Amino acid sequence: MNSLEQRREEFFKFVWDHTKDPFLLRFDQRATLTPEEIGWLRRAYEYCFIEDEAEAVKSLRHLMVSGGKPTTLLLIQIGGLTRSKVITDLKSSLGERAPRRYDTLHKSDEGVKYLLTRLRRVFMPLHRIGLSSEAEELQHIFESLNQATYSGFIRQERAKRQGHEAEQRLAMLLHSLNIPFEPKERLQNPLFKDVKLLDTSFDLVVPNATDPKILVKSTVQTANIGQFGESKTAHEVEDAKTKIKIAYPQSPPPYLVALIDGIGFQSNREGLDRVLQCVHEFVQFRTLWKFAVIACSVTGRKLRIQSHPDLEYFQDFLKTYSSTVEICESVVNGVEAGFTWITIE
Repeated sequence: MNSLEQRREEFFKFVWDHTKDPFLLRFDQRATLTPEEIGWLRRAYEYCFIEDEAEAVKSLRHLMVSGGKPTTLLLIQIGGLTRSKVITDLKSSLGERAPRRYDTLHKSDEGVKYLLTRLRRVFMPLHRIGLSSEAEELQHIFESLNQATYSGFIRQERAKRQGHEAEQRLAMLLHSLNIPFEPKERLQNPLFKDVKLLDTSFDLVVPNATDPKILVKSTVQTANIGQFGESKTAHEVEDAKTKIKIAYPQSPPPYLVALIDGIGFQSNREGLDRVLQCVHEFVQFRTLWKFAVIACSVTGRKLRIQSHPDLEYFQDFLKTYSSTVEICESVVNGVEAGFTWITIE
């Protein structure tokens, strides 16, 4: 088995099961509609079928203004849309006249009309069977729509946040071990901007951008992301590797480490292979302890790792860093780092 095959085997052996991760479980769960939200939807349902188009638009706009962002968000969701899709769709037809944000949708006649049209498509089957806006059955139908549309509504935000969640977990691990890194803001704000170095963005740098020892590129894919996403992932890592080589022609370069995970790479084998071949090392949610080993190695620290059956799989890795690592039956005041616990001596 060659090096790439070994890395690929490791990746899928320890791939992240996002369906059981507490972060995504909390993120994906949609709260049951409140009585106030049901009231908003009843009014929207009624306004959708006002015969006078101008009056329908006026009524829906008033609802959006009086309810504010929460009402607009709910109507966008039930309409089968996302915040970004509303704006991009309107930009294609209105150009510069299109609203720039979802929360200014009510200021545009065309924007309100667009949302009205989408809601009519959703509500029309209910209207055809004669359900009035006060029908008891509507609250149950609205709840079904609420649960059915939520996953699509948050899809883009979930994809963005799950990637940044990886970076924040890594930041929390380093902070717990008192290992310096940048940007420090990742601890509180996972969406904080990347570190710009060598004309390239890196998600984390250890210990800092002035004297980088480890440069991190992070990507998490839990679904098929399409051809563009496949090539983009690999291209960014390959570009980073090229620039590191140019910047450090003689002195030892910083470690390029990929924090890469997710079953989405099952359908992106080429992108995965290109990343695995480029980086010095890669880590996953379940093997975050590996990053601590590398960080301790470059900063001259000693790391204690609690014994775990899965460590047998990493004998070659541990042998490489034998001067940095000590395997113990248990660690005192340890930090969770994937499938095991660690502490710095």
